[in-house]
Amino acid sequence: MTETTNIELKYFKTIGHEYQWFILYEFAVSDKVLFDKSDKEILKEIISSKILNKSLYHNEMDGIEIELKGLGEAPRRPFEFDKIETSNFQFIESKTDFQNWVSRFRTKGWEDDREDAQILIDRAEKELWSRTNLKNGLWHLTKENFEDNSDKLIEIHWIYLHFETFIEIDRANSMIRTFDFGYD
Repeated sequence: MTETTNIELKYFKTIGHEYQWFILYEFAVSDKVLFDKSDKEILKEIISSKILNKSLYHNEMDGIEIELKGLGEAPRRPFEFDKIETSNFQFIESKTDFQNWVSRFRTKGWEDDREDAQILIDRAEKELWSRTNLKNGLWHLTKENFEDNSDKLIEIHWIYLHFETFIEIDRANSMIRTFDFGYD
């Protein structure tokens, strides 16, 4: 499955505000057998694939105006995906559970940038709800769950105050949707 010929970036949206950013991707997967597997088996297959790897930049973005300048060089996910296991992900079962997560996310750890974060989160939510209703649930991987010296984090992990990666497995549309919140 992890062969790039089976995976196509169909949609992406970048949103940035000051030092916070949000990136949403939708990947069509032509390997229909993948969607017959359990969520955890799918996660295991997409870890370190084009869908879920360190780089947030994809060649399909070439020549397209994107809101985050310099995306080709950075940002990068702060995870060592060859050491990440499915047990490092937390399952968020419903849209309501995700909205509760967003409510908590809005209020903690923003230091002096809280107002800017609220603007970004509002814009990100609007984009997200225009693309999905999250009826499939979400898998969540957060930098916050690892110690600073964890071998599951790459060296630049310290640059991010927050880094949140979400994965939605959309079997009905043969699609994997990912989105990331970052704050550096």
